[in-house]
Formats: sequence, C-alpha cells, structure tokens
Amino acid sequence: MTTEVLDALAALDRRVTALEDRAERETGFRMSIESDLATIKTRQAAQGQMLQALHLTQSEHTGRLNAIEAKLDEHGRVLAEHGLKLSALEGGVDRIIGMLDTLIARER
Repeated sequence: MTTEVLDALAALDRRVTALEDRAERETGFRMSIESDLATIKTRQAAQGQMLQALHLTQSEHTGRLNAIEAKLDEHGRVLAEHGLKLSALEGGVDRIIGMLDTLIARER
C-alpha cells in the first residue's frame, strides 16, 4: 500500500474513532435526558394527585362552611324572634309595673 492510502486509512480511522466517541457522549446525554424526563413525569403525577386531594378537601370544607352558614342564619332568625318577644314582654312588664304603682298609690 502506498503512503497516501495508509495516511487516508489513518485519517479515516481517527474520524471513525472521533465519531464513536461523539456517539457515546450523545448516548449518555440522551440517557440523562430520558432520566430527567422520567423524573419530571413522576413529579407531575405526584403534583396532579396532590391537586386532586386539595380539590376534594376544598370541596368538603366548602360543604361544611355552607352548613355552618345556614345554621348561623337560622340562629340569627331565632335571635331576632326572641328579641321581638322580649320587647313584647318588656312592654307587658312595664304595664304591670304601672298597674302596681296605681294600686299602691290608691292604697296610700
């Protein structure tokens, strides 16, 4: 073989070696990317489950809050009714006190 052919083969061998090295590095990069993507997918799944749990908890709390507000409204109505009844009783007590004052004044 001639020197030119040997030089060409040596150059070709160097290029093939460089390409193999590059392919190995790129394979490592791809494996790293795939690992990172798997980690991201796992985290997204966990976050999705957490958001679903938060949604359920929030729905339950909203239901409980609505029930508490309904009870509070009912208690407010009952309190208003009691206030009206108390006012009526105060008027009756005032009338009774007036009648007693009149009777006491007559007896003097």
